[in-house]
Amino acid sequence: MHTMNAMHPLFLLTDFGTADPYVAQMKGVILTLAPQARIIDLSHDIRPFAISQAGFFLWAGYDYLPQGSVVVCVVDPGVGTDRRIVLLQCDGRYVLAPDNGLTALLLSRHKGSAPVRVFEIMHGNNACSATFHGRDIFAPLGARLINGALPETLGTRIKTETLVQPSWITARLEGNRLCTHVVHIDRFGNCLLNLMVSEWSEYLQRCAQIRVYPAGRKLHLVTTYGHLGSGELGLLAGSQGVFEICMREESVALELGVCPEDALSCECWKK
Repeated sequence: MHTMNAMHPLFLLTDFGTADPYVAQMKGVILTLAPQARIIDLSHDIRPFAISQAGFFLWAGYDYLPQGSVVVCVVDPGVGTDRRIVLLQCDGRYVLAPDNGLTALLLSRHKGSAPVRVFEIMHGNNACSATFHGRDIFAPLGARLINGALPETLGTRIKTETLVQPSWITARLEGNRLCTHVVHIDRFGNCLLNLMVSEWSEYLQRCAQIRVYPAGRKLHLVTTYGHLGSGELGLLAGSQGVFEICMREESVALELGVCPEDALSCECWKK
């Protein structure tokens, strides 16, 4: 066992909210087992059961986390079933999560120089609640990592390609129609898509006209919200590394009646 630097933080990502005692119970378990832990809330406002939103939050935030960070992700609709718990070691950071697709976006866009190592976690907590693995399994495992446990002592190495691969992680092109998913709607009503700026910017720049369906509305390719006129819909390369559909000082989600995880398509005509 090696000794992890006590300054390395442990990030929590859950759909628990803060109205119930669940997050505090997790933190209490972690601090009991690892009193030196620095616990940071990545978010507890993931929509209940929204694996795609959690996966997006993990991917969007990952490169900004310091080396040595432990990320404990508990968005787990299959809690208590035979779904696996997995540990990823990736670019000097650890991610602990259920194997339900939550890590898929991160893995599909991993561009680090270091290989990704994945472990299926073996847990034998006889006092474990069937409905609260966050407190009884994930929190103790996160504490063990902070305390210096090696991944090999927590589980068995498995192949990355055996992890759950949901359909929403990738956009696809069908003729001149770009099929995409809404992975997040922020508090401003912007619809963040699974269109990575690094992958789709060149293609979209070559488009003379873009319309979003099923609404059939025209999208203006812009660089910032202020370049849109009143009532216009924009498509811009956002700060989170994905394209987003937006309006100027209005909610495009309300305007289009779009919900998280909706499938959309952008019809593109070349210049």
